[in-house]
Amino acid sequence: MKDTMTGNRVLLKLGGETIGAGVQSVSFNDDLGLQDVDGLGDAESTELVGGKATYTITMDRYFISNKKLTDLGYVPNSDNYLNSGELEIEVLDKGNGNKAVELYTGCKAASHSRTYPKHGISAENVTFRALHKEKL
Repeated sequence: MKDTMTGNRVLLKLGGETIGAGVQSVSFNDDLGLQDVDGLGDAESTELVGGKATYTITMDRYFISNKKLTDLGYVPNSDNYLNSGELEIEVLDKGNGNKAVELYTGCKAASHSRTYPKHGISAENVTFRALHKEKL
């Protein structure tokens, strides 16, 4: 079972910088935008065709004071969100010589939320959208 992929054996990079500290989970969703081809009077589709591909990356992360993703520059604040640059998001497999597992380019933050629970650790959630998924 040493080849089983777990979060313990990956490195997460945002914009070329390793950002593992506090990260609890990262999810990647590739929506291929399938569209039904059918006609009037057809109860079932006759074909599924590809539409617009949409790539979404969601991350949950604990943070310490003054170390939120906005403080670190990965999520723009209200002053610079229109001119914010694009990021590259990459997952590397430490157990396989740091081989790339996921690589998305043209990423921008789409939403960002924070929670401050009573008697709990403060956390943040960010959703990025990517323009392109690199073929590995």
